[in-house]
Amino acid sequence: MTSGACHQLEPKSKHRISTLITGNRAALVFPPSEYNLRCLKESYQAAGTDSKGPRNYLEGINPLESDETINVGDTIIEPDDANEGSITTMASDDTIDDVEVDHEVNLSKAFDCRTLYLQYPGSTLIIPPLCPVIIVAQTTSVSADFYISLASKLPQRVQNLSLLRARNDRRATKDEVKAQNFTHRLFNDLEQVLLNSSSNTLPAFDTGSVITELAGLWDNAKEDICQFVGASVDKKMSNKIVGM
Repeated sequence: MTSGACHQLEPKSKHRISTLITGNRAALVFPPSEYNLRCLKESYQAAGTDSKGPRNYLEGINPLESDETINVGDTIIEPDDANEGSITTMASDDTIDDVEVDHEVNLSKAFDCRTLYLQYPGSTLIIPPLCPVIIVAQTTSVSADFYISLASKLPQRVQNLSLLRARNDRRATKDEVKAQNFTHRLFNDLEQVLLNSSSNTLPAFDTGSVITELAGLWDNAKEDICQFVGASVDKKMSNKIVGM
């Protein structure tokens, strides 16, 4: 994100993980309370929908007349020296001169009980399910949201291979295509994690623990892997992943 950019994230039904690699960000996270969800529903209705659903829950809302500031009762979470979140609740005599969020269009004034998370390089923001989020880049910043999520889910994907293979066995007509697509994705994802371990291209994320977990699962999962990728018509890719 470029400095000063504002990114509004629609609520999702699962946790989201964002590890910051460079720069600084501020994230306003709102709890999925009945009041907030009602405000969100009204904003969806005001913005309208298309075949893909609401494009942006901030559309159609009147902009604030002044800059958004942190109010009494709001919570601020700031990583300490160990990159662990320390939590502070604003008291009446507290002020934050350098934390202001200027949005062209936003719902933050309507939402209740917001939490401000100040994110620095190496710190990880975990957004709970159904929570609306507004992220502002205080400086130009880069995060590894997709990569971190990809790597952290690899052990579970390998562990559940037998279930996936059983499902495909019941849909024989599509076995080859599904097996081929799965083989490509699994090999490419494994390769990314292994390459990061050797090249340290993402120093803020240690793939060592993921690789250790994969190694513990590999012997038990290898038979499932061999049988699953054996159905792939792409024998070259199948041989690569089986040979790992």
